[in-house]
Amino acid sequence: MRASALLPQARGSSTFFPGPKSPDPLALTNALSAASRSSRPPSHLHAQVLKLGMSGDTFTTNHLLISYSRSGLLGGALAVFDEMPHRNLVSWTAMVSASTRGGAAELGIRLFVSMLRSGFCPNEFSLASALRAACDRSAARAKLQFGASLHGVAVKVGVDADPFLGSSLLLMYARHGRVAAAERAFADVRCKDLTCWNAMLDGYVSNGCGYGAMRAAALMHQCGLQADMFTYVSALKACSITGELDFGRRLHGCVIHNMFESDASVMNALVDMYLSSGLTDIAMAAFGRIRQKDTISWNTLISRFAHDEDDRAAACCFADMPLSGSKPNEVTFSIMLRLSGAKENASLGLQVFSLSYRHGYSDDVLVANAVINMLSRCGLLNGAHGFFCNLKFRNIVTWNEMIAGYGLYSCSEDAMRLFRGMVCFDERPDEFTYSAVLSAFRESHEARNHEQLHAIILKQGVASRQFVSTSLIKAKAVFGSVQDALKVIEDTGEMDFVSWGVIITSFLKHGLNNEVLFLFDLFRSDQMNKPDEFILATALNACANAALIRQSRCIHSIVVRTGHRKHFCVASALVDAYAKCGDISAAESALPLFHQ
Repeated sequence: MRASALLPQARGSSTFFPGPKSPDPLALTNALSAASRSSRPPSHLHAQVLKLGMSGDTFTTNHLLISYSRSGLLGGALAVFDEMPHRNLVSWTAMVSASTRGGAAELGIRLFVSMLRSGFCPNEFSLASALRAACDRSAARAKLQFGASLHGVAVKVGVDADPFLGSSLLLMYARHGRVAAAERAFADVRCKDLTCWNAMLDGYVSNGCGYGAMRAAALMHQCGLQADMFTYVSALKACSITGELDFGRRLHGCVIHNMFESDASVMNALVDMYLSSGLTDIAMAAFGRIRQKDTISWNTLISRFAHDEDDRAAACCFADMPLSGSKPNEVTFSIMLRLSGAKENASLGLQVFSLSYRHGYSDDVLVANAVINMLSRCGLLNGAHGFFCNLKFRNIVTWNEMIAGYGLYSCSEDAMRLFRGMVCFDERPDEFTYSAVLSAFRESHEARNHEQLHAIILKQGVASRQFVSTSLIKAKAVFGSVQDALKVIEDTGEMDFVSWGVIITSFLKHGLNNEVLFLFDLFRSDQMNKPDEFILATALNACANAALIRQSRCIHSIVVRTGHRKHFCVASALVDAYAKCGDISAAESALPLFHQ
């Protein structure tokens, strides 16, 4: 039944004005509520509101505004809001919510601030709508500060313990990676409902805190709350993160006991958990039990095979997908294209690209970025550049992929030219852009371009970020600028484990053996963690190249203490170091390590 047909029935006649009776706002409101649940835009009801002279009725116009919002028509909602002679708290809340739903987070924030300046005291619903706007990742620092300010307002108003608002608060903190703040917001909620627990579980999982999510799931069970599909999905994802197979199997038992095997999203998470644990046979058995396999089900399977770089299994799943009635989407094509690039399989990649074109996804930015990645990794740089130039829409990832493609083949001039073009198109570079350009510098004669880029990095204030600082130090190693590299390390402050490994390996690659040992000592003084087998092997290779017997023995003692003496890579480097230093007996004593 059409929404407009509800109006005459509600009034008991075929017209809005049966005789002298005045229009009934409740009947029109019912029609607007029905319109918001249908796909038809509420413009015909808006016309009736104007015709009946009810545009000044706040109750009716609020429902009209909400109807436009739920239909995804933000412009219509704004037009209604601007024409409202009298606005109440519901009007402002609905408009903030409409802006956030419509992807206009900045507008939602401005409307919320205007609401406060108009003298309205926010309630839990208006604050929750504003918090959804604060979850937006663009200008993340400012959004986080705004979200923290909203938290303060919630405490002042006295609604911070409300479960509805508490869920929005902790999700906002989790979106910005502030897990401890999310935990505090969760603890402040007095009567935690299922939605609140699920929000906390999702916050842990989205930040990679698998054990936190598992602990929260166990506590929720102890509180007597019945888990739903969202609980199981988050808990199973936590098991995929931590690799805790026993906990995952218990969850599998709960899924069967509570009859959630019919839910595709739960089964998808279960399949991913078993695949991440290496139990392919059990995962495939669980996949076979999914009654209605959707596109996400197939994407889960294909993405896991792609993660393991098993292109044969991924291609088989991709071919079987249409046979089950599921159509590949932009995520499917992106996964397959990137896998083709990783395996340098141009034949498979071009076939997948042809299929994406046939399905109408060739202009999708996610697929386009993957196409550039595939063509670049397969050595088809000219094809990648031609495809890049013909794109109708590009985002920052598109530019980064093309620049990274030039970086793979040390085309520094092309990378710098594209970087300058990116800036001319008013696209703001991020840390991955700078890292991609820096990776292209592999020859000493490119020092001038490198210094120009380094100056831009310092001006933009991103030199301390791990991706950028690691790439800067690697480039300094190319030019033999040891002091400059050490200055970057000093300015960066604390560096992560992977960055140290990349930097030490880069110095070894360019024959800076003494500098490698200096950095190894610096790493040991800076890091609480033990050096891994690759860092130890790199240090031993530097000792072998410079024939440094004393340093070789020192590192040998570290190898024994850290328990890496049986690792093939370390044992090989140890034998090589002693042999090149002329200590054949020590090399022979290290040789049996290969057979242990």
